[in-house]
Amino acid sequence: MKKTLCFILAFYSLHFSYSDQWIQKANFSGTPRNGSCIFSIGGKGYIGIGTDSYPVYNFKNDFWEYDPSTDSWTQKASFPGTARYTPIYFSLGSKGYVGTGWNQVNPLFNDMWQYDQPTNTWAQKANFPGPQRQGGMGFTIGNKAYAGFGNNNTNTFKDFYVYNDTTDVWTPVAVFPGASRFHAFYFALNGKGYIGAGSVGYPNYNFVNDMWEYDPLADSWTQKANFPGLPRFQLGFFSINNIGYAGMGEIVTNGVISNCYNDFYAYNPITNTWTTKSSYPITAGAGIQGGFSIGQKGYTGCGYNLQTGNLNSFYEYVPDTTTGINDEEVSANDYYVYPNPCLDFINISCNKSVEKKNARILITDAAGKNMYTSNFMSQKIKVDVSDFAAGIYTVQLSNGKQMGSKQFVKR
Repeated sequence: MKKTLCFILAFYSLHFSYSDQWIQKANFSGTPRNGSCIFSIGGKGYIGIGTDSYPVYNFKNDFWEYDPSTDSWTQKASFPGTARYTPIYFSLGSKGYVGTGWNQVNPLFNDMWQYDQPTNTWAQKANFPGPQRQGGMGFTIGNKAYAGFGNNNTNTFKDFYVYNDTTDVWTPVAVFPGASRFHAFYFALNGKGYIGAGSVGYPNYNFVNDMWEYDPLADSWTQKANFPGLPRFQLGFFSINNIGYAGMGEIVTNGVISNCYNDFYAYNPITNTWTTKSSYPITAGAGIQGGFSIGQKGYTGCGYNLQTGNLNSFYEYVPDTTTGINDEEVSANDYYVYPNPCLDFINISCNKSVEKKNARILITDAAGKNMYTSNFMSQKIKVDVSDFAAGIYTVQLSNGKQMGSKQFVKR
């Protein structure tokens, strides 16, 4: 009887005790850091540049890789541009991109650099368009990146662009209809981008908590449910299984950080609702400005708090499985993905029992990165996957009321 009870308790601890929980991982191996770039490529995370002191800045250009399988950090090739703070950053395929930002000596930048993960090398790419800036944002949808916003210490921006890494070209898209802002949170869910909170003024800060959705197929913006926490900027954020997560952050009074937060929330794009989740464990919160997800877990760290200044702590977030979108609402018999395994293409077909009005297809890789998105305009579509790396991919079908997911193997 005692052995049976111990087994039950061990099973419960293994499978349930860490849902909606933060777990401390190995500290970031660089010096404590704020205003960094933070993104993932495949199954690895990356943090670099930023400043390791505040309010007297010491800008850095070191760059580090985190391996969740070993809970360890490895220093990689340093960022070759001028050391800086609060850049725009994103990842596309096996490449990471870092550019723009601020430095007290050369105050603002619009250069953009590409990090190649397989070769551990950097290359300069086309400059970011528009005015030089800091505090902007960038997310990836399918095989394109979208970026903009920020400020230049005089004006705050809301211009927005799409980047094609094949042609190395930036193209303007629909201008954001809300207030211009910087240091907002942002993520991509179900083939659409989301941006919220931030500051809409500088040097007289005015913090907001509104949120907007960008649809790349319609090239349009729609206002969504407000972020539920107090207005703020420099939040921690990431997405897991097409649920967005955001929280933490800070506010500034008279040019100095005056309050940090550690509350944390999840956003469901299907229901357009926010849910309160477990608070970030750093006392009095941290100004983080970013995060990344690998598989079904989120990661964020470093940043700043009022008690200890810049931080090098690093945490893993394990979501509550009840937060995710119920993929059983669409039956396994309602749509099909074939051939499986595949080489150059897959077919996705849907039977008449699934409402196809406004239905959308999204394909993600094993790390959760969006690889393809399209409206589902007929009962069958053919998708070219010849450029996908070999591996396991997930096909999600959503019609605004239902969502289902299936996997296929690309050889």
